[in-house]
Amino acid sequence: MNLSTIIDQNGQQEKFTFTEEGTFVEMNGKYYLRYIEHQDGQETPVQIKFEDELIRLRRRGNVETNLFL
Repeated sequence: MNLSTIIDQNGQQEKFTFTEEGTFVEMNGKYYLRYIEHQDGQETPVQIKFEDELIRLRRRGNVETNLFL
């Protein structure tokens, strides 16, 4: 899968593009996209959970990130 992220902050923009293997599964009516992000020699597990009106992105690296959209 190909993933792109653009971060706009304080008038500056950063773009990150990843090509990673992953899985997309349905469990109990919810959909999950899971993959391992490889960057700068580090592996970071990422999970994106799609619910009815919510998307949750969870990254578990040196810093754990939980983003709700």
